[in-house]
Amino acid sequence: MAASYWIKLYLEILDDSKMAILPDRLWRRVIELFLAAGRYGSQGHLPETQQLAWLFRMNTDDLELDLKQIATTGIIQRNDNGWIVTKFAERQAPVSDAERQRQHRDRMQKHQYYDDVTNSSRNVMEINRLTDTDTETEEEGATTTAATAVSAFQDPTPRRAERLYQRVTGQSSIPSSVSERAIADLTAVLDYYGGRDPPVDDGKRIFARWCSTIGQKGKPYSRLNPGWVGWWLEELAPVPVEMRPKDTKDMTDAEFKQYLQTMGAEHGENRNTLPPG
Repeated sequence: MAASYWIKLYLEILDDSKMAILPDRLWRRVIELFLAAGRYGSQGHLPETQQLAWLFRMNTDDLELDLKQIATTGIIQRNDNGWIVTKFAERQAPVSDAERQRQHRDRMQKHQYYDDVTNSSRNVMEINRLTDTDTETEEEGATTTAATAVSAFQDPTPRRAERLYQRVTGQSSIPSSVSERAIADLTAVLDYYGGRDPPVDDGKRIFARWCSTIGQKGKPYSRLNPGWVGWWLEELAPVPVEMRPKDTKDMTDAEFKQYLQTMGAEHGENRNTLPPG
């Protein structure tokens, strides 16, 4: 396969259980590996690790660890010639006319299905909105309205976590370097309150304490470090130190495989999807 300027990136990746269980760092690394395989055009074979590390602008040892962890999912594998993206050549090969027509029919069927579901959902939500609004005007002190329900339905948890972060810290957004950890911890806070908005004043109090705490280097903890959310969780539901999750970089091979199994169970690995790559 000759090197080119683009590769096929299949939409099925959004539903692929192997991708879903990866932490954000490795999700990005997988996409980079797909692109590198396309750039060097060797049937999915990747350059040696040192060359890849330079291409990705990262440390060779860190990249080798990422490759080993990704390999546990089967997305890549090592052979006598080095690393290779599994089924990359097969997935990048030209599609036959018959297959192209089948895919077109599948897309049209899905489009029709989701249009029908969306229209039905809108009708139901509108009926609920009118019903709940009438009920609320009659019952003083009602705490749940249809508008709130619609907002929660359209507002996924990561977005709610980001909004909570903004309200507590006064910052416009979560720094990308810590977004994965911050969103995970803030999601745990949201889960604790069962869908209700947590008291922002509690978060602000803990954040202020974090920012005024002097670290080992004689400086206050960074306002950009989301460690304060861990303090918030400790107040809500103290967790023994030995039970706190590790960063995937700090996991052994066995621990990482266990992590993937746990995440796979949460995302449902029985979905019938095409493997990426």
